[in-house]
Amino acid sequence: MSVESKQVSAKQLRANRRNAQRSTGPRTDAGKARSAKNAVTHGTFCADLLLPGEDEAELRELRRGIYLSFSPQDFMERELVDRIVTAQWRLRRLRGSETEVLRVRSYGDVQATARQVDGFVERYLQ
Repeated sequence: MSVESKQVSAKQLRANRRNAQRSTGPRTDAGKARSAKNAVTHGTFCADLLLPGEDEAELRELRRGIYLSFSPQDFMERELVDRIVTAQWRLRRLRGSETEVLRVRSYGDVQATARQVDGFVERYLQ
C-alpha cells in the first residue's frame, strides 16, 4: 500500500466541510459531562478524583486519616498532604483495577481450559 497522500476532489472537500459543521459534539451540559468521561478506563490519570461507583465516604475517611497523621500547618503543607491523599486514592483504584484484570484473565484461562477439555471429551470419549 502506498504512503502517498490522496487527492480530494473539490466536491468531496465541500461535502466534508458541510458534514464537519453538523458534527459539533454534545450541546447540553449533561451531554458534555458524559462525553468528558469517554476516555476513562482505569481512572489512574483522569481529572476527577472520585469516579462513578466509588465511595465518597471512604475517600473522606482516607483524607481525614491522612490529615490527622500529618497535621499540615500551612497552605503548602495542606497542598502536599492533598497530593498524598490523591496519590493514595488512585493507587487503591489501580490495585482494584489490577485485581479485576487478573481475575478476568484467570477466568478466561479457566474457560479456555474447559473448552479444551470439552473438545477432548467430544473427540476421544464419545
